[in-house]
Formats: sequence, structure tokens, C-alpha cells
Amino acid sequence: MRAAQNLDVRIAGNEVRGTKAAAVSIAEVAGSLVRVDSNRIAAQGMLIRVQRGSRQRLDPDAAPPSPAPTLYEIEDNTLAVGAPRPGYAPFGADGIVLEDVTFAARAHLSGVDSFIVRRNEVTLDGSGNAITVIGDRRGRARLMDNRLSGPAVFTGIYLDESIGTRTRDNRFAGFSDENVEVYLSASTERCVVLERQARVWDDGVGNTVTARELRRNGQ
Repeated sequence: MRAAQNLDVRIAGNEVRGTKAAAVSIAEVAGSLVRVDSNRIAAQGMLIRVQRGSRQRLDPDAAPPSPAPTLYEIEDNTLAVGAPRPGYAPFGADGIVLEDVTFAARAHLSGVDSFIVRRNEVTLDGSGNAITVIGDRRGRARLMDNRLSGPAVFTGIYLDESIGTRTRDNRFAGFSDENVEVYLSASTERCVVLERQARVWDDGVGNTVTARELRRNGQ
């Protein structure tokens, strides 16, 4: 679904297997309610992907997307992310992805009212990340009560270019000692991570983290 406005959309109850691209791809949607729930997806690639500002990333002079806010609810999905294809970067094989790159434009016109990710089960098979959030500059993403299983190339939850993102009470299994369950990049600020059973690596600024094991700024 691309460049739609003023919709109330529900993508639910589907079973998808074997696709090598995004099984559910939502881009440049404005002023809408988008619900993705109760799907069963087993595939390679980014299984559920939400994008904002993708055209601007390629062409800074492109017309910006509408800033009319959209509420995204990603709930109760069962996702199995297959190992990346030979020759492909493993980070292109993620479970759930929010990629809002409008922050790189002249003005930040996100258009994301809320990005709620809860009660999903994501299983990785040597894939990239279970949940990736890039560009949540207004703190609209909430990740809670998900079951995330490795092995992963990198981590369970990956936060980048985000301010005020919140994660809470997610469950993790199967991540090796070399991988933390939650990673906050150096471009994160004031995120709140409440994951008492997880190992968290925080390279950001002013983040609040409650974790079983915490490493800060590469220490």
C-alpha cells in the first residue's frame, strides 16, 4: 500500500510464505488508521515494513509526504524470518520495521501519530533484527509484550535516529552471548527501555534503561 490518504485499513488473517520482499509494505500513508494483525508470515526479507519519506531519501527535492498523522497498530502477528539469501545483507531480513526518514528532509513532517507494536511473535533464523525502529524523532513508537526469538545476526530490538521511543515487557529467547536483546544507537535520545530480563546496549544520550544487564556507550 503506497501514497494513500484518509483510510481505515485492516490487514488481517492472512498466511504468507516464501516471499523474498516485504510481505506487508506500507509507504507514505497519511491521515489514516492502519491495522496489521493476526497474520502468519514465514518468509525472507522485511516481513512488515512501514516507510515514511522514502522518496525524499533518494531525491531531497521530491515533494514531501503529507504530514497528516496516521495511527499504525501492528498486533498479534506470528512472523518467522528466514535466513538471508546468499549474497544479501542480513540486515535486510527483519521482522517488523518502521523507517521514517523524513527527519533527513528540510523539515521533519513525520506523519506518524502512533506506531504500536504489541503481542507479536517474531522468530529469527540467523536474520537481522526482530523489530527495527529508525527515525522515530517524536517518540511515537511503543513496543510492548512481544515474544522475540533468535538466533539473530545483531539484536532483538534495534533503535536508531529516535527520540523518546518506548519499549516494555518484551520477552526474548535464543539470542547468543554475543548479541544483546536491545540496542540503542548513538543517535537515540531520551528513549525509555523497561526490559528487566534483557541485555541492553545503550550508545545513546539521556536514555532511561532498566535491564538485566546494561552496557553504556560501548563500555
